Amino acid sequence: EAVQEAGRGGLTEAKVRSMVARAAEIANGTRPEEPSVSAFLLQWLEEAGKDREWAESTAANANRHVHAWVRALGRAASLPLSALTFDHVRAGLATFPGDQGPRLKTLRHALNHAVARRLIDSNPAKSPALRPKRNQRNEMGLFTADELDRLIASASDEWQGMILIGSSTGLRLNDISALRWDQIDWGKLEIVRAMRKTKRLVRVPVGRSLEWLVMHRRPAGDVFQTLGKAPVGALSVAFSRLMKKAGVPREIEHDGQTVRRSFHSLRHAVVTALMKAQVDPRIARELVGHLSAEIHGRYSHADAEQRAEASRKAGLSI
Repeated sequence: EAVQEAGRGGLTEAKVRSMVARAAEIANGTRPEEPSVSAFLLQWLEEAGKDREWAESTAANANRHVHAWVRALGRAASLPLSALTFDHVRAGLATFPGDQGPRLKTLRHALNHAVARRLIDSNPAKSPALRPKRNQRNEMGLFTADELDRLIASASDEWQGMILIGSSTGLRLNDISALRWDQIDWGKLEIVRAMRKTKRLVRVPVGRSLEWLVMHRRPAGDVFQTLGKAPVGALSVAFSRLMKKAGVPREIEHDGQTVRRSFHSLRHAVVTALMKAQVDPRIARELVGHLSAEIHGRYSHADAEQRAEASRKAGLSI
């Protein structure tokens, strides 16, 4: 069978392992252990969380998605990993209500790891035929200028700094809360830090947050000594309460659909401003940390002057 498969050009490492396993089973009644789908997913969840140093919210989402997949796959979860098929994935995906995209993305990441380890030949969750349902309520809405002013006016001193930095730089909530004074380049007026989610180093002008940063400047330590100690989930809840206090609704109607707002809306606003200002996409991606590895290798970095000009052009700097 192996010779015939090799002659057809279809002999892969995964198929060789499967053939060896069947041969061992015939010879002595034992079969080299192959992880089941569920065992592999749970093992990946544990290993990936340690290797990538996930943020608390990312780890929580991955944990929820993996256990949801184990339930959704039903009997297929007990199959050997190599026996998982596109049909199994499609059937499991169909059981998820609401926005299916994040769950499918998690499974794809896990099975990409299996492909990289040569446990399987291809990823059955990457087929373009899989079209997850999207929950329109998860679309992100933006704050108006008046709403942003009301949020700042209603906020504590540290929250004012968080909002000013978020609306000027597009940094994520967990990146801002963990900001240290040694991550601010005062010579170039930039924040320089590795993003927790992507591990990419970003250099972004401080923009409108400059006055707040200058007023609170210290030689070292955490920028946000109180909020920096809180988990990102608690910060998200606190921001929702701040919105309520400021009279800023969490949900609004936009283009005929209901959209939600959160601290992450500040990041979306920065991305939108850069796009509307027609900032060079290469520089825009660097500023918000969306630069892919492929593009990163193809282009050189923008310099500080280009980044500052892009920030001014998009109205993110004074």
